[in-house]
Amino acid sequence: MFFTVCWGLGSIAVGVTAAFIIYKYIIVWLKSKQNTSAVEMQSFIGGTAKVTERIPQGRYGKITYYANGNTYSAPAKSEDGNQIERNTEVTIVYIDKNTYYVKSSANILSKRLQ
Repeated sequence: MFFTVCWGLGSIAVGVTAAFIIYKYIIVWLKSKQNTSAVEMQSFIGGTAKVTERIPQGRYGKITYYANGNTYSAPAKSEDGNQIERNTEVTIVYIDKNTYYVKSSANILSKRLQ
């Protein structure tokens, strides 16, 4: 009886110790790595991207942009509602509810030159 109780308590102690070590040295480390690789979406406003799926008039398409050596994709709409063709370079104007509102970079440049 004594041996069974000691064996049970020893097993519980080993289990709790193992759980603590896994949490302290693996889970906490993984969480810290996740936070450092996250990118603030608002920091992309004014940045450039490329249209990878055509943005139809008033509808959604898809853009790809680069940050910190990584490639990201996001749903996008034209800021002025006009269609934007695939492979067009665009400027991110604002972000609302994870949708990137973009404008053709050529349109922005031509307006600055006028």
